Amino acid sequence: MTACAKTYLLMLTVLLPAVNLYAGERPTGWGTTFSGKATGVYAVIDRGESASYFSILLDLRGTIAGKARNPGIKTLYNIEYCFRRWNLADGAVARFFAGPGLSIGYVSDTDDYRKGYMAALYGNMGLRFSFASNVAIKLYLSGEFGFHMDMKNSYDTSMSIYKAGLKDILYPEISITYRF
Repeated sequence: MTACAKTYLLMLTVLLPAVNLYAGERPTGWGTTFSGKATGVYAVIDRGESASYFSILLDLRGTIAGKARNPGIKTLYNIEYCFRRWNLADGAVARFFAGPGLSIGYVSDTDDYRKGYMAALYGNMGLRFSFASNVAIKLYLSGEFGFHMDMKNSYDTSMSIYKAGLKDILYPEISITYRF
């Protein structure tokens, strides 16, 4: 089993029970997110003007361009706070949001696309459009500030700032949520 597969299984075994145990609340929706840097699925606990997200993402750095064989994987927890709300036609609501979070994973960082372990503080901001049909669409930007452990081999390991988390801030992201 590869290191990426082991990391994925570990994240899955931690993330799924965490969603169910989080303050005794149940997910109010499930969704998927897309961008040039990552794609994945998430559970959301919506509290009206704030929401908590538990995500599992495939890190696509270098895979789309064919420079990396396999995508990396990371898990993410974040909270989004609503700073401005607009009521739109037909019961739709638009919200400007921003919020903090944490991410961990096994991802590429540098342009040589070697994988390594990463831990970072996460932040995002954008617009969320909630429609009367239980569908929400979110357009946003996100970034990460943390550390990446580059494992060249079992005897040569180095830790540095996770540069991709800062470099890829301007990649637009879109997510679609189905709310229960």
